Parts: sequence; C-alpha cells; structure tokens
Amino acid sequence: MRPSDISVVAGTPKRLVATDKTQVIKVDRVIRHEYYDPDTSRNDIAILLLQKNIYEDGVSAQRISLQTNILPPYTKCTVLGWGRVFTVSKFYYNKLCINFNYQLF
Repeated sequence: MRPSDISVVAGTPKRLVATDKTQVIKVDRVIRHEYYDPDTSRNDIAILLLQKNIYEDGVSAQRISLQTNILPPYTKCTVLGWGRVFTVSKFYYNKLCINFNYQLF
C-alpha cells in the first residue's frame, strides 16, 4: 500500500457520514514504529504526514498539546479514533473512546 492510498478523515465523529465540516486528506508519508512487527502487531503505531494541513476551526477539528513531562503512574488517559479493537474485529463506524490508567512498564 502506498501512502497516497491512505486518507485521513477529520472534522466528524462518524467517518462514513460527510458533513460540511468533514475533511478528507491524503497521506504523503508514513513513518512506522522502528520495532513494528506485522506478525504480532506489536508496536502497531505510525506517524502520518499529510499532503496538506487539517483546517482547524476550534470545534470540529482542533489542535491538542503534546505532553512534555513524564506522566505520574496511573494517570487517567483517553484515546480517540477509528479502527479495530482487536486484530480480527470489524472497523467501527463511530469514533471509539477508550479510557485507561497509564503505567510505566
């Protein structure tokens, strides 16, 4: 798969329902985790560099600050996105929201 075959959807909680706020942007480059293992899906994370910037209106699309300090153990975190919950599960139509307590291993 080429990076240009991947699109990022922003500005909507339902990835298959376009609104006047929905943005679909092609990916220019994919930077995979250095230790990604496709056989086990370990370290299955990447950075997607887009062909253009996401328009931020402060409501449907908004920039968030990155954490610059080490989090204390058991800090409550939230992750949002679309995708699979398990390797063989279906892709979800609505965004997923998962809360967890961060721990260093």
